[in-house]
Amino acid sequence: MKGKISSDAGNIAYVVPTVQFGFPLSADKVIALHSNDAAEVTKSEYAMNNSHLAGKMMAIAAYRVMTNPTELAAIKAEFDKNFK
Repeated sequence: MKGKISSDAGNIAYVVPTVQFGFPLSADKVIALHSNDAAEVTKSEYAMNNSHLAGKMMAIAAYRVMTNPTELAAIKAEFDKNFK
């Protein structure tokens, strides 16, 4: 069974453009979130390194959109077309 995730981001995505992504917590196996296994493995160096990488990716994406008005306008236009 593959790991599955759930969040409330789906609710937010109907109001504002939203992105959500995941990253592996273990190199050895797929970990189901919201489980005792996930709570334990998040202390590992592998999970911490991937958490830091994910944070950097989010910061770069935010910077890219915030400093590129044309790209931001395209994102908003696509959102309006699909959700409003």
